Amino acid sequence: MSSEVQLGTHPVDAYIVTSSDEHQNHHVDETINRILGLPFQSVETDEYDRRREYISGFSESYGDAIITMNKAIFWTDGHYHLQAQIDCNWLLMRERRKNIPTRTQWLKAEFPNGARLGANPKIISEYMWKQFKHELAGAKIHLMALNVSLVDEIWPKSERPKKRTKDTFVLDFKYTGKNYTAKLEEVRNEVKKAGAKVMVVTSLDEIAWLLNIRGRDIPFSPFLRSYLILDMDNVFLYVNSKQLEKNDVLSYLHAQSVFKHYDTVQIRNYSDLWIDLRTKSQLYNKILLPSHCVYSEGASHAIYEHIIPEKRLPHQSPIIYLKSVKNAVEIEGMKRAHVKDGAAMCDFFAYIEAQMVKGKVFTEMDMANILDDFRFEQLESLGNSFRTIVGFAGNGAQPHYIPTKNTNAIVFHNGTVVIESGGQYYAIPALVSKYVGEFPYVYVVLGGGAFLIRFNLSSNLHTTGMWSEGTSAPG
Repeated sequence: MSSEVQLGTHPVDAYIVTSSDEHQNHHVDETINRILGLPFQSVETDEYDRRREYISGFSESYGDAIITMNKAIFWTDGHYHLQAQIDCNWLLMRERRKNIPTRTQWLKAEFPNGARLGANPKIISEYMWKQFKHELAGAKIHLMALNVSLVDEIWPKSERPKKRTKDTFVLDFKYTGKNYTAKLEEVRNEVKKAGAKVMVVTSLDEIAWLLNIRGRDIPFSPFLRSYLILDMDNVFLYVNSKQLEKNDVLSYLHAQSVFKHYDTVQIRNYSDLWIDLRTKSQLYNKILLPSHCVYSEGASHAIYEHIIPEKRLPHQSPIIYLKSVKNAVEIEGMKRAHVKDGAAMCDFFAYIEAQMVKGKVFTEMDMANILDDFRFEQLESLGNSFRTIVGFAGNGAQPHYIPTKNTNAIVFHNGTVVIESGGQYYAIPALVSKYVGEFPYVYVVLGGGAFLIRFNLSSNLHTTGMWSEGTSAPG
């Protein structure tokens, strides 16, 4: 781990580094998993944005680092304690354990006479920013927004991964069941009901849904790195325009609005957002800014700070509800995606069993790669929705275990195998497929995905296959 952030060149006593990117991607998925009780997945950000990983060496999705002039502290929760012990040589704070201080409690104890805590406001949500300020109130510890990222300052360009700028593509009407102009009208109506005439959209999944476009900028998620501003007459998409040149994306965005000129999507440079936010702040009385809710962290503190305070209208993004109500085409697509993913899993199980009977030996990583290949063979597949996890015997019992070259176990007949895997399809993600069993006798547990539709997550229906053989789910 490295703690070489140059605090001395900036007027701060400590600096916090979170796991998020500018669109709060990490926090959205972690929050959903907590609420629904789903297994924690390795929620990915673009390698370019993995500042916390670069500075700490800890590669998993959840964790925050605080760096002072002479200390480096790392917080993560129980799902990642073991991995943090392996990856991390900082002082590890095991969240939610007795007598372990929170970030703000530690800061108050470390700086009893006050301090200045620096942070990058673009990667911290307004909700989290206010929470920090509230918890630090009265402690003379001031949270300061820095215009530069201290991690970016020390991250050599020669070592930093390039920002992903993959080509975008249009999601056909046969998958969406609704064109984007109709969606724009629905969102505008909700924005007006909320008391505003303009909205800033920062969540990548919301932009993808709204415009019926998909990208490849985020690993395991078909999204385009972008922002969007929507008013009653215009749509502004802030993006790297080169990513729209192929696959007829630009012509699509214009052709859809041929009879509604005001719905033409105007393309702006990604970085122009910050200038335009100041302008919009002058033009409108109220601007709807996404706020925190159980499904979203909302917009960043930097977004809020670019709008005049009295013109801010914090409000749950109306797109969250609109995109959650599936039309008939989307419902059929959901069914089709689960069937396809189920077929990929069955092909995988059949192949592995047949090969093991012949004496073929597989490691955990072998099995993960083979399953990925079967999924990619499916029509309409966009690949995985997270890294495939295979854990044999004791490895499978570890919270959020991911096989590495050092831990890559051989899978034998006499132990339990745990597989967590999910796929992205044109229609939807097929959430999580979980297999628990012993080869060559396979029992499939579908956890989280299909059972959310009709059954409570505490349902025992998914273990029926095991019960019929006189066994139960391990653990």
